[in-house]
Amino acid sequence: MVKLSIIIPIYKAEKYIHKCVDSVLQEAPTDSEIILVEDGSPDNCSSICDAYKMCDHRVKVIHKKNTGVSDSRNIGLDAAAGEYVFFIDSDDYIDNKYFEKLFEKKADLAIGSFVAFYEDLSQITPGLPSKTYASLSEYLEDFHVYFPVIFNTVWGKLYRRDLIEQYHIRFPREISMGEDLLFNIEYYYHCKKISFEADAVLMYRQGDETLSKKTDNRLFLWYQESYQKVKILLEDNETFSGENKDVFYRSLFGNTTECLLNAIKNNDLEFNKLCDAICKNTDVVFSAQYCKSVKVKFIAIAILKRNRHLIKLSVKLYELALTAKALWRKIH
Repeated sequence: MVKLSIIIPIYKAEKYIHKCVDSVLQEAPTDSEIILVEDGSPDNCSSICDAYKMCDHRVKVIHKKNTGVSDSRNIGLDAAAGEYVFFIDSDDYIDNKYFEKLFEKKADLAIGSFVAFYEDLSQITPGLPSKTYASLSEYLEDFHVYFPVIFNTVWGKLYRRDLIEQYHIRFPREISMGEDLLFNIEYYYHCKKISFEADAVLMYRQGDETLSKKTDNRLFLWYQESYQKVKILLEDNETFSGENKDVFYRSLFGNTTECLLNAIKNNDLEFNKLCDAICKNTDVVFSAQYCKSVKVKFIAIAILKRNRHLIKLSVKLYELALTAKALWRKIH
């Protein structure tokens, strides 16, 4: 019987794939399977994956055309046979008895910690203590502690596959931001015991290119759906109050500002559509009250007034200030 299925989507990862897969092979139990889902990568990932399959019987390789990370993970889940499921991205890695520490928790969801590291060797750690929760509502009382990274992401978590299959939980293929969170929310509803293990550390690589930097107006729609689901989850468990509520709305406003700064690069029609969508969203307008930054205070005021023209002016002024600041640093 297979104890653990480790699913790794592979795309344009030849620079990091060896570090990732080698670490997984070293840490995974002998009764594991490592499913490499090669997503039509244009580099040498295909042959690298096949080479691993030849070297270790635990490795399975699935080659497919490029359809994105959500589809890759879903295909990995369809092929998985393990009692537990673990996801890791191809540019991250683990070490130091990682799985042993998570399995010790005997939880419906065992969550590991992480170290976010950069190419310049700088690092960021969450610095959170290990903790076990006897129920979902108890875990959600600490929502403000784990949101967004640990709460949202699927990497670094040990899932029970029987729960995933019983409720047919899969990643939504139609979105490319927040798909991890939507998967987790569906899974959270069926959890009882949830554990966070600070000593199980995943090395989480940080790069310069992120989806959030792309000028895509769908970004706001993806955020909108994600936050709505989060709010419902918290309300269903009577934990949408206090610090949880504060963190929720501060984060929502921050992501809305991010969307506006991305959209201002698009044409006026698209930007106006985004402004209209923001002004119609009660939660987004309400979140502007939670703005703590003086730098974007004018954007918050414009959103509170539900004034499209004022929103556009405030965003352009903020973008101009950012450009001037970058130019000043370059000169000096």
